[in-house]
Amino acid sequence: MRNTGLRVGELASLPRDCVHSDAAGIRYLKVPLGKLDNERMVPIDDATFRTIEWIRQSGRPDRALLVESVRGCKLYSYVFSNALKAALNDVDLPEPLTTHRLRHTYATTLMSAGMSLRGIMKLLGHHDYRMTLRYTEITLETVGDEYFAAMKQLEARFTLAVESGDVAELDPDEALADIIRWVRKTAGTEPVAVRRAALLSRRLKRARAEVRAMARAALKGREAPRQIRAKCESSDSDPETG
Repeated sequence: MRNTGLRVGELASLPRDCVHSDAAGIRYLKVPLGKLDNERMVPIDDATFRTIEWIRQSGRPDRALLVESVRGCKLYSYVFSNALKAALNDVDLPEPLTTHRLRHTYATTLMSAGMSLRGIMKLLGHHDYRMTLRYTEITLETVGDEYFAAMKQLEARFTLAVESGDVAELDPDEALADIIRWVRKTAGTEPVAVRRAALLSRRLKRARAEVRAMARAALKGREAPRQIRAKCESSDSDPETG
């Protein structure tokens, strides 16, 4: 479920021969008609394929379903929930992990990796993008990761400029402005991506304002000694004060 985004009912209904391959050799999990009456094909990686093959080779070779009870019947959802709970018995988690949470994690992982909302909709079997949005909430950690990715890209850009001999002092204000433009340019048009870019841009603008304030304070600190020296020099050169 973590690597396919299946619902519990869909997992319980998978036929034994549920894996199919296309002309390019890409393996897909054929998910039968489920909650929304929409059959779909979900791509799987090698690790997931090996797990499915191991399950296929276990149990009765003539069974119809991929997983079944000891009596050869379809499993109820509580069986999967109990199995997950047993597997996590000695694991210390901040909150309970449910089977549906695995589906949620599958979607958020794909979204964080850059997959489009439309693509995730198809993999989850949703008809309405608003259903998918509930699975793809952007966390503060995700926003932070994207911020540092943007900073790293900008740092590489300036490093290349220095190595090429084009040495220039980094202007923090301009650097942050470049990052904001980059975030907006790469956001795309998907509603979630636009919302995520707007959130990150607001944070970067606040950081830019703080950088400007620091620059003004530093400039004021440098100018104060100069003003004092200038006043002293003016006093020393004034014949009336000698």
